[in-house]
Amino acid sequence: SALAAAKSRPSNLDAPNATPLREKIQVLEKTLAATTRNLENTAVLLARSNSEKENAAIKCEETEAALQFNMENEERLMEELENLKGKLDEQIKESQKAEEKHQEDCFMASMEAEALKNANEVLKKKLDKLDLAKLQNEALKGYLLSR
Repeated sequence: SALAAAKSRPSNLDAPNATPLREKIQVLEKTLAATTRNLENTAVLLARSNSEKENAAIKCEETEAALQFNMENEERLMEELENLKGKLDEQIKESQKAEEKHQEDCFMASMEAEALKNANEVLKKKLDKLDLAKLQNEALKGYLLSR
């Protein structure tokens, strides 16, 4: 049946952004279960009403109308459920893409930080050499002035 097919269809309902859709799906599933119970109750009423011809005809018409309504409702609910599952799958894909982009951005930022750290080390060594050269120049200047 369409209900069994929809329920057996795999979906990613554990994604963080799936809560609103999951709630809608749960409401739809509960409504679908109630519709099924209504169909079963309607069938019971139909069986009981066969004892009187006049009442049986009236109840039969009412039951058939309710059954038709419930079947149409079930079909509509199944379509809506499928639509929501499709939207959920799309949101999950978007979320996964965003996570991959975030991971890539973090990796690039760490690489840039490492490059800056290395550049700072090189500059620090050059600054140390410059300081040493200044001290040597001062010493040489002092030596030359003392002569």
